[in-house]
Formats: sequence, structure tokens, C-alpha cells
Amino acid sequence: LDQELAAETFEGSSENGKVTVTCKFVPSKSPMDPQPEYQATAFEFDEEWYESASPEDLSAAVKEAIKAGTEATSKAAAEKYKVLEEDLKGTLGALGGAAP
Repeated sequence: LDQELAAETFEGSSENGKVTVTCKFVPSKSPMDPQPEYQATAFEFDEEWYESASPEDLSAAVKEAIKAGTEATSKAAAEKYKVLEEDLKGTLGALGGAAP
């Protein structure tokens, strides 16, 4: 599943829709820290807005976009793992290993 997720891209946008980020799922490489990372790989800005935005507005919009992108990535990972969990429960139940 990690490799499938790593091959996909996920997007998030700022609340005003002027900044969009593309994120990637990065599987953990350490068994001591099994948490994956979510990496921002690209940003798109509304050019007209970008030219007139203050540094504070840019910073806030980028932060919002990154938050939305990581949430989208995390949600997709949770959904894939939920499917795996359900499949395993079904298999274990068929083998008599699942609790009633």
C-alpha cells in the first residue's frame, strides 16, 4: 500500500483558493519511526493575486494550502489502510481467528 500511495499525488488549496499545493506520501524508511511523511512537491499561485499579496498573506495562504494538502494525503492513506483492515478482518473471520 505504501508504494501505491507514494505513486499518487494529492492536492490542497488555501481557503481563498489562490494557492494550491501538490503533496506526496513518503513511506517511513525506519522501523523505529513507522510514521510516513507528507512532502510538498509543487505550489501553484494565482498570478494576479501573487503580485499584489503581502508577505503575510502569502505566508498564511501557503500554510493553509500545506495543511489542506497534508490532510488530503493523510485521509487517502487512512482510507487505503481501512480497506486493508476490512480485508484482513474478513480473511481472519473466515479462518475462525476473528473475535465474534
